[in-house]
Amino acid sequence: MVRQWQKIFYNHRFSASELSHHTPDYVALAEAMGAVGLRMVEKSDVNRVFEEMFKIDDRPVLVDCVVDPDDMVFPMVPAGGSNDVVLLNKDDLKKL
Repeated sequence: MVRQWQKIFYNHRFSASELSHHTPDYVALAEAMGAVGLRMVEKSDVNRVFEEMFKIDDRPVLVDCVVDPDDMVFPMVPAGGSNDVVLLNKDDLKKL
């Protein structure tokens, strides 16, 4: 959501929100710690990954959900706004 604020309210001036999907490799890190690491990249992966996750009952499971950095998160409170002003979708951004 920080990246979203920087995009919407600060004219795409990104600071400390540019994260790579490759560093760290959360699946490898989970496996190095004795857990199971699973990764979802496409929306179509959700059912498969959840089915696999629920079959595992002897170790912790970490699911790395890779999302498009430009996906929007709602609901959200505008930068500098009060918690009683909640944006519910992209159309609400036009009202600002």
